[in-house]
Amino acid sequence: MQFDEVKNTTDPIIRTYYRGGGAVKFLADGTVEAADGSRGTWKVFDAENRIYTVVIEGQRFSVNYHPGYGLARPDDPYMIEFQEVR
Repeated sequence: MQFDEVKNTTDPIIRTYYRGGGAVKFLADGTVEAADGSRGTWKVFDAENRIYTVVIEGQRFSVNYHPGYGLARPDDPYMIEFQEVR
């Protein structure tokens, strides 16, 4: 017997992160909510390379998702912009 492969349709960045002064939630509808009340959006820029564009209160970030670590600058993987909460 062979089973079909289960495909995960949920984007890996849909979770809670820590940035500066508090928690930031990335929601499935493409929005971002921060603990301080600020809001924004996120969208996939390059799915294959896990690069995303995030805009929060007019501040734009280009980030690369690193499982277990968070969202870092694409040109510097050690500069984590959003630390994954585990």
